[in-house]
Amino acid sequence: VGTFTGYATLQMALALPDGGIIRTCESNAKYAGIARRFFERYREEGGETEIRILPGLAMDSIRDHVLSASRDPHSGVDDTSHPVRDQKPGAPLDFIFLDADKEQYPEYYELLVPALQPGGVMVIDNAFWGGDVWNKKEKDRKAAAIDRMNRMISGNPEVENVMLTVRDGLHIIRKKP
Repeated sequence: VGTFTGYATLQMALALPDGGIIRTCESNAKYAGIARRFFERYREEGGETEIRILPGLAMDSIRDHVLSASRDPHSGVDDTSHPVRDQKPGAPLDFIFLDADKEQYPEYYELLVPALQPGGVMVIDNAFWGGDVWNKKEKDRKAAAIDRMNRMISGNPEVENVMLTVRDGLHIIRKKP
């Protein structure tokens, strides 16, 4: 959730076995265009993982295009404005990478955790937000939202989690089997 230029997405694609599928959401048309060009080049150079850029980051878009989707019989890069075909509503996800609108992190977390299969992993970038989540008494809206999500995670008995002190913090969540 959140594609930016697609660098992290391509790194994940390189790690997937043949037949893997990545669904990624990006609301900024400029960034989606940049990512789309890199994804097309990846396919031209023999990349096997299917990468789909889906519209938007809004909760409704994620519900419609990510959580309700499973496999699409069409391969290659796909920039669609409709739900993925051949849907299996509620199909569990193996892995989720969250790096989108920081103010929406708690809502993304609540929406996405139920979609993880048991043993599935979610990685959340910017868990420290430059240290603002703990260094400031008066947090800005982004730091406050990330702090709230971090607390939600630590209080959720359905998941195991760890925060890595890499760059701006990575929160790694594993849904318990």
